[in-house]
This record gives sequence, C-alpha cells and structure tokens, in this order.
Amino acid sequence: MAKWVFASAAFALPLLVAVIGRKLDHSAFRQDATYKSLLPFIVFGSLALAVLVPAVILLSSRLPKWQRASYLVGVWCLLCLELYYTFFTVVVAP
Repeated sequence: MAKWVFASAAFALPLLVAVIGRKLDHSAFRQDATYKSLLPFIVFGSLALAVLVPAVILLSSRLPKWQRASYLVGVWCLLCLELYYTFFTVVVAP
C-alpha cells in the first residue's frame, strides 16, 4: 500500500513544483542566482520521478504483461493530461 502512496505523490509532483515555482516567480526570490540555476534540475527531476516511479511500480507488479502495459499507457496518458493542465494553469493563465 505504501508504494502506491509514493507513486501517487511522485505522479503529482510536477503540478506541485509548477505551482510553487509560479509563486516564487512573483516574489523577490526570483532574482537569486541559485534559484535560477537549480530550476531546470528541479523541473526535470520532478518530471523524471513522475514518469519513472509509477512505471517501475506497475512493471514490477504481478499482473499479466498486457495488463501492466495497458495500465502504464493509461498512467502516461494521465500524466500528459496533468502536464497540459499544469502548462495551462501556470503559463497561459495570468
């Protein structure tokens, strides 16, 4: 049960990172050089965790291969939907 909680948290991490980043971008902290240099690592790290953690947990389960593959495709489609919503919320919306 704990592995699914960890996978769900990793799945939601890009949205959380984007919302926190948007709040920090509208503050004086944005001008800090450390913040600017760590930003790509944090964003791509959260995306990598969101893709890999649920995939590893799904692929290591005892389900049949076709079911694991279909669940994995479904999770990745949901991740694309989450990233689209994140892009629309953070970048497009004022």
